Amino acid sequence: MVTDTSVYLGNLNWVGNEFVYNAGVGMVISQQVEQNNSTVVERMKAVFERDWHSHYSKTLQPNKIPACSMHTFKEQPAASDAV
Repeated sequence: MVTDTSVYLGNLNWVGNEFVYNAGVGMVISQQVEQNNSTVVERMKAVFERDWHSHYSKTLQPNKIPACSMHTFKEQPAASDAV
């Protein structure tokens, strides 16, 4: 994820259960711009813009998006339920 001043690099998907059941790593980078030097944030913003406007990117069509509700997961037993 890239904002105007920071970038988040990590391996988690931004869905609810990802943060509960999976271990991952991530970091946030914030840098001040120094004269004549590009920052990691600026470079990541450039990569995002390049990819977003690429001929490989496609507009999502709401009637063709698979229903997320059809994907279910098995509830993890609570620690107190374990025998």
